[in-house]
Amino acid sequence: MTQFILKLKHWQLFVLMIALPSIGAMTIMGSMVSSLLTLDPATPEQFSQIMKSIFIYSLPFSIMATSIQYTWLWAVVKGLQHKIPGDIDLHIKRFNIVFVSTIILLLLLYTLMYIMFSTLFASFPEQSVNPEYFVVFFITFPVNMAMFGCSLYLMYFAAQTLKTVELQHKSGFDKCALEFVLFFFNIVGIWILQPRINKLMEDPHPLSEIQ
Repeated sequence: MTQFILKLKHWQLFVLMIALPSIGAMTIMGSMVSSLLTLDPATPEQFSQIMKSIFIYSLPFSIMATSIQYTWLWAVVKGLQHKIPGDIDLHIKRFNIVFVSTIILLLLLYTLMYIMFSTLFASFPEQSVNPEYFVVFFITFPVNMAMFGCSLYLMYFAAQTLKTVELQHKSGFDKCALEFVLFFFNIVGIWILQPRINKLMEDPHPLSEIQ
């Protein structure tokens, strides 16, 4: 899987990570919105069901996008490790711990969001919000912030790995800041980073052995 991801062309990765999930989610939302426009005001419970359906049916596309994004980061770090000079330690064990933590937090976040949406719209016909919604909301916020922080670290580590391989010496944030920004804004970064990764993968030998 690592080799497969790293050898994808930029447009192929863009289609898998950005285009297909976006088109799928927008198609689902468009269909549901059209249902809302024809909704009978006398049956507000239908609104609740439609809103829950938007979240449920859009969820697979969100999972697809995030799964490919994190797989890409994992592939960059793991797939380029053998090209890093042996005397450089980027603390790969720390990356592994943060990566696993991110996945756990992501699964927890999706679960909390499902509960939050269910409790919110379940009480819609009565025009009152279930108190459980606020409890879940305040739990969701710190989980979301923790996952965001972990994601930033994974992007930084991937950027540092890429730059270290290219320069063949350890690169701090000052050297890989641009790559970090490109990993963060991956809708643009894919087109710039993936060709560089492809070029590194074309050579089967570690760069450290060549130099």
